[in-house]
Amino acid sequence: MVIKKISAIAVGVEMHMERAPLSADTHIRGWKDGVYILVDAPDGRWKVKDPTPIVCRLFEEGKYYGFMAAMFATLPELNLLLIEYPDEIVDTSVREEERFKVSLPVTITAVIKESQVDFPGIVIDLSQNGCQLISSKPVNVNDRLLLAGGFPGGQIFKDIPFVTKRVDELKGKWQLGGALDINEGAGKEAFERFLSQLRVYLKG
Repeated sequence: MVIKKISAIAVGVEMHMERAPLSADTHIRGWKDGVYILVDAPDGRWKVKDPTPIVCRLFEEGKYYGFMAAMFATLPELNLLLIEYPDEIVDTSVREEERFKVSLPVTITAVIKESQVDFPGIVIDLSQNGCQLISSKPVNVNDRLLLAGGFPGGQIFKDIPFVTKRVDELKGKWQLGGALDINEGAGKEAFERFLSQLRVYLKG
């Protein structure tokens, strides 16, 4: 699906770039509509201008969007790249997912300086592969967190892995968007039970 309005392009948004054999994450620092997008240079290998098209993917509100563009120019002294502004951006989600709008209190567990820290949060949107939540403390993009909580009926869940893909400040709190990294085996079975419990909870 082609997205006519490129709302996923915003300052600070993480973007993944692939140009064989390179693959790296970067952040958008600015743009000029119809001309270029300004991003961080992940490392020295990206500072050499190359005509090979770059595959770019952005994460916004639980979905991935992508486009292809050539490098427009390099600014090595500023550690920045200019890539062509895309004519279109495409929803790269491979399937439609059942999504739940919820207000579900959770305990978020993070490892900070080799110490385990717990703090409260609220899940506000949930799907099979991702969720959005409000956190009482800031975290970093690509941090791996664990979520635990329970439903009013008494069912509990714990140790649900969450990898942060986006962090936005909201009046002293932080909205996190990211992926639920559920492995095969017992972890996946536990999460399937979690979704099943949620469906029952929402239907009353």
